[in-house]
Amino acid sequence: MASRSLVTLLLLVSAFWTRYSLAVVTPTAALLQWSAFEMGAMISWNIDTMAGTQGCDVKKMKSLPDPKLFDTAEHVDFESWARVMQATGIKYCVLTVKHGCGFTLWPSKVHDIPGLPAYNYTIESNPLFANRDLVTEYMVAMKKFGIRPGFYYSLGSNAYLGVSGGKVSPEGT
Repeated sequence: MASRSLVTLLLLVSAFWTRYSLAVVTPTAALLQWSAFEMGAMISWNIDTMAGTQGCDVKKMKSLPDPKLFDTAEHVDFESWARVMQATGIKYCVLTVKHGCGFTLWPSKVHDIPGLPAYNYTIESNPLFANRDLVTEYMVAMKKFGIRPGFYYSLGSNAYLGVSGGKVSPEGT
């Protein structure tokens, strides 16, 4: 009886293995290029960093962080960051350009589109940076030092517009 159970088990395993055997995967050229980067950096630096919060939960917060809190950018030197990255062997860097609060590191022109409400929760809404575009400054510095630039832009949450978990809140902000 035990030998019959063992034979049945072996037949089942054999049938399963034949049907679901793992195929050899050949990496694409893009995957090989990505793996050659070896080391990268992620800069998560946004309004919630300055406010000392972990994101901006519309349900828990009474108001969004004031853009005037974003005051360290006047001291930022993307070239020095890129120089250090290059020296440590970092090949790419991803900058958070809009996270959960909805604050953008570039002066958005959405407020110039007729029929749409103003989107003024941007670097431009802080008087210290009225004429700066931190995203462009970042791009120029990274390219100068041979670091491939990338961006993280949160689509699923935007407290400024009342979006959380990919869903728009009826209340908005």
